[in-house]
Parts: sequence; structure tokens; C-alpha cells
Amino acid sequence: MEDQLRQSKKMETVGTLSGGIAHEFNNMLSIILGNMELAREDTSDFSPVQQFLNEIRKAGLRGKEIVHQLLSFSKPYAQKKDFIHLCSIIKEMVDEIESSVSGRIAFKATLNGNCSKISGDPSKLRQVVNHLLTNAIQALKDKPGIIEIDLDNLHIHMHDDFFNANLPPGDYVAQWRHTDKK
Repeated sequence: MEDQLRQSKKMETVGTLSGGIAHEFNNMLSIILGNMELAREDTSDFSPVQQFLNEIRKAGLRGKEIVHQLLSFSKPYAQKKDFIHLCSIIKEMVDEIESSVSGRIAFKATLNGNCSKISGDPSKLRQVVNHLLTNAIQALKDKPGIIEIDLDNLHIHMHDDFFNANLPPGDYVAQWRHTDKK
């Protein structure tokens, strides 16, 4: 019983600490994003600097999502559900991660623009896609390779043996593969 109480106090402390850190980061991100918007207003639409400012904006908004995740850890929150276009989230995450692998890994994304929207928390979905991409990169073990993402509508029928995964019948959207370059 004492161990459970101690563990509960530790978790409460970690939650309070993560909440404080999240609020501090949120304040810094607000300053960064605010100044970035001012810089965008003072820069010609045709300036190459706009591309860099757009990257700063994307990173800042991604940072705000991470802050949201930290805050959800520090206190329970109602899950935010939206209808999400999976193609755009996967493209965004591939673009974000592709720059960090320095050309060692090629990404081949076949994204059917007509793929179904799904219901869920956009922040959590980005986190899932990020983990899937990171796992595929790690599976290549520092070797050059190709990560393929095929995104299309798929309906599993009652007797389909889809990739030997015992998936229940229903509608699905994605398929992932990674291969070593030979």
C-alpha cells in the first residue's frame, strides 16, 4: 500500500513538472510564432525567405502539438476528435522526417487523394505516423533503404487473409513496407 502511495505521489509530481514545462514551452513558442508572423508580413511573398518562415511556422505548430501532449499527460483531457485526411498528415510527417535522414533513405509515398477521412485526434495520429516512420528507419539499421507507404482505401471481407493478420472485416486505409537497397 505504501509503495502504491509513493508511486502515486511520484506520478503526481511528474505530472505537475511536465505541466509547468509545457506551459513554459508554450510561452516560448507563442513568441517565436508571433515574431515569425511579423517577419512574414514584412517579407515579400516572392522572397525565398518565405519558405524558411513557413518551415519555422510548421515546426512551431508541431511544437504546440507536443506541448498539448505534455499537458494531456499532466492532467486528463477530453480527446479531440476530428475528421482527418490521412494523406495530408502522412505527407507532412514524411516531409518532416525525410530532411533528417540525409538522403540515406528514400521515401516512396503513393497517396491516393480519394482515401477516406478517418475520425481521431490529429495530434495522436501524427504521433502514430511518426513512430511508424521511426520504426521503419530503425529497421534499416543505418543501411540505405526505401520506405514505401501506399495509402488507399481497402475493404477486408469476412474470409480475407490479408497479410496473415487476423483483421476483422471492415474498411482500412494504409500499407507500409521498408526494404534494404541492394
